[in-house]
Amino acid sequence: MKTTMLKLTLIALVSVSLFASCKKEEDKPTGCLINTANIAGSYKLGGMEYAAGGNVPPIDFMTFIDDCEKDDLLIFVNNGILRHEDKGILCEESDNEEGTWKLEGNSLRLDGESVGAITSFDCKTMVYAVDNFLKQGDKMTITYIKQ
Repeated sequence: MKTTMLKLTLIALVSVSLFASCKKEEDKPTGCLINTANIAGSYKLGGMEYAAGGNVPPIDFMTFIDDCEKDDLLIFVNNGILRHEDKGILCEESDNEEGTWKLEGNSLRLDGESVGAITSFDCKTMVYAVDNFLKQGDKMTITYIKQ
């Protein structure tokens, strides 16, 4: 169950997109590449959105996440280790878990499974999206904030 929650949390991290501005500007390099060294670090869940597909507007999935899970840390260690640490409000069945992660282009592979793609990353906020999350045509977007 915790492994599934870890994956849901990671998916939620990347879900919410950031928009820099409405004014169109020339693309300027941000100096923050999506690579293992820049991704490595500790993150907290910043938001989750679920879009069922079609013309259905996305819903705030954070309302379905227990408060004791919203303050947990997801730690991407530079050597490919992924840690989930129960912080702040401890859950009844509090356990810290460890798995693996691997960056392949903009895609994150967790515990050997392809999960989703990083759609936005500015070295502080990572937005992660998973298509066909619960059913064909849906999308889960997760935002993680680096600590």
